[in-house]
Amino acid sequence: FALVPFIIIYDIELGPSILLVPFCLALLGVTGTAFGLILAPYAVRIPDLVNIVQFLARVGFFLSPVMWTYSMLSNKFGSGDFLVIAHLNPVIVPITMMRDLILGTSSGIPSYGYYIFASIFLTTFCLGTILFRRKAHQMVVGL
Repeated sequence: FALVPFIIIYDIELGPSILLVPFCLALLGVTGTAFGLILAPYAVRIPDLVNIVQFLARVGFFLSPVMWTYSMLSNKFGSGDFLVIAHLNPVIVPITMMRDLILGTSSGIPSYGYYIFASIFLTTFCLGTILFRRKAHQMVVGL
């Protein structure tokens, strides 16, 4: 809903691709939840972990494509190893996809970027679910 005023002000034409934006938001939400499931059992025992995560989230905001575009990233790093390492940031692909869907552009994310995101997404979701299920009863009993 926050995008509606910008869409109106900048007279952005919306096509059928806009229907995929909620899917990208869901990917971001599930990825964040997966990381939360991994950290939750430890945050119960280590209260300062919450502060560390909040700090990393603030830093991560500037490392995410909210503050820059994918073309700025690829212009800076070219197509070398640093661009591959940059794709380890799990929000690059979904945020860039949302921007592309809304603006009707193509950022040219290489196929390995999608593969890296998919592997991080699946790994953190499976690991987070398994870890949380194993540790959830210990969190409640251990308090």
